Amino acid sequence: MKGLNTMRKEISFENLVASVSQIQELTSGRAKNAVNQLLTIRNWVIGYYIVEFEMNGKNRANYGTHLLKELEKCPAHSRDFSHELAGLFCVRKAE
Repeated sequence: MKGLNTMRKEISFENLVASVSQIQELTSGRAKNAVNQLLTIRNWVIGYYIVEFEMNGKNRANYGTHLLKELEKCPAHSRDFSHELAGLFCVRKAE
């Protein structure tokens, strides 16, 4: 980063603001990408487990079992998890 090398020579408020801004922009973008990748993997794995559970070795799942509603009520999960779970499958719940 150019800003860090310059800052050692000339310490001024403007250089400080420029360096902090540059670091924020660089790290924020990379953090967002990492979080998006992890959430995608998490959602895929949760979906995989739910499908495997619903299918139970059959070619088709038994519909109308309200599995997602039961998962949301499960006391082992936090309120945040239940809210996220509902959001993951909102299209499916609308059926």
